[in-house]
Amino acid sequence: MKVLDNPKHTSDEKLHWEIEKLKAEVDTHKRSHYKNPSLIITALLGILGIWLQYKSSNREYQLAEIKKEQAEPDIANLEVKRTQVTLDITNLNKKRAETDQLLAQAQQDLNTTLQQRKLEEQKIADAFNSLTKAQAALAKGQSSTAVVAAVKDATALIKDASQTNQVNAQKSRATLKRIERLRKEVTSKKNPKSKLNGF
Repeated sequence: MKVLDNPKHTSDEKLHWEIEKLKAEVDTHKRSHYKNPSLIITALLGILGIWLQYKSSNREYQLAEIKKEQAEPDIANLEVKRTQVTLDITNLNKKRAETDQLLAQAQQDLNTTLQQRKLEEQKIADAFNSLTKAQAALAKGQSSTAVVAAVKDATALIKDASQTNQVNAQKSRATLKRIERLRKEVTSKKNPKSKLNGF
């Protein structure tokens, strides 16, 4: 309960205290702001807070700049490595295409050799049949022309089979060389000396 609201006080006392209160407020407002300690303390605390905030944010900015400068060489190195990896992948894809092409050619050569081998076997079988006919003609006492013709057929078939065999042997050697080269490439790819040490 306020002193002014007390019923014991007269209206003159109330008026007197109201006037005193108003005088104190007027004196407070008349005083210079520089002489008001609460205003000065508040202003100093505000300025101190702003200064501390500035120092803190400035320090964080400097640390971020330092980290950025430290990261730039790493980024450059990673870019170089990424470029190298891209080139390595491109080269490996080219090598793979070449290897696939060589394997397809080797497979085709082997299939051709197998087909020619079957033809060769058929020619040898035909030559054997011709010789068997010649032997039977000799056993029956037939004319020598039939025997000579059968022997000539057999000789021609054997000569043709021999030539086919030589061609197939050359193709087989070439195919074996390709396969050996592919084997070496595959073996070297299993243990590559990576240019990307650290990955």
